[in-house]
Amino acid sequence: MSLSDFEVDVMNVVWRFGECTAPQVHREVEKRKPVTYSTVKTIIDRLEKKGAIQRTRTEGRTIFFKPTIAPSEVQTNLVDKLLGTIFAGDRRPLFSRLLSAEALTRDDLEFLSKLIDKRREEFRDD
Repeated sequence: MSLSDFEVDVMNVVWRFGECTAPQVHREVEKRKPVTYSTVKTIIDRLEKKGAIQRTRTEGRTIFFKPTIAPSEVQTNLVDKLLGTIFAGDRRPLFSRLLSAEALTRDDLEFLSKLIDKRREEFRDD
């Protein structure tokens, strides 16, 4: 599923809460950038039309929403878009950039090493 940057911001809030209301989403998004409630509500309506979230219940006039897609569904699309747009489809410069990032910790490198080992094992099984 293809989502705009703002839609992803809203989805991150919905994923974090699991179930939430438009006012809750607005408060969270507004912490990072100035945005009106009506703008956030418009994005929520778009996400509902796309099938990314759904209404779960109503309390008075308050509508609760929950995600219907996993973060991985959006992440895959965004990474593919990044790979195609910024790196012209070549994964190696992306890997190089990620590994040269000064913010990487030993734990990050250990995690990557385990992922690589797991992937190598999958190739051996072929």
